[in-house]
Amino acid sequence: MEDKAKSKIGELEQRFRDLGGKRGFFTEQDTSTKFIMPLLEALGWNIYDINEVREKGYLDSLDQKKGLPDCVLFIDNEPYAVIEIKPIRFGNIDKELVVSKILQKAQDLKAKYAVVTSFRKTKIYSPETGSEQANFFIEAICEYETKFEDLWKFLSKESARKASTVKSR
Repeated sequence: MEDKAKSKIGELEQRFRDLGGKRGFFTEQDTSTKFIMPLLEALGWNIYDINEVREKGYLDSLDQKKGLPDCVLFIDNEPYAVIEIKPIRFGNIDKELVVSKILQKAQDLKAKYAVVTSFRKTKIYSPETGSEQANFFIEAICEYETKFEDLWKFLSKESARKASTVKSR
């Protein structure tokens, strides 16, 4: 499964490179639809199953005034990762306000990870630590391939399921 995922992610990297100057036209929704959802699918998530992947919100326990997460990944009906998606052209995913908001949303939902991504860059944080220090980051498109094993460890459904099994013991 990991080899197939790595191959699909390689295809996404190539699709990104093929965009060239058109990257500036991508909205947050375009980035989500054409890159982030296919990335999650490659990592084993069923993006069509509302019980696994919910876009734009999780209303049960999050105050709407704080803003809804762009995406939440679930394992056994428990939030696993809260994802903030930015347009490809978004330059600074490290922006303190962006990171602190997604960390707060992940803490509110008791999710294991908070993720900020523009596909071009991706950072994964652990809300449990309360630190804005990333546990994992991708700073360039080519790093999806070179850091694949770590990406798999943090965001694959297989790894999430293993973490959930360990947690429930």
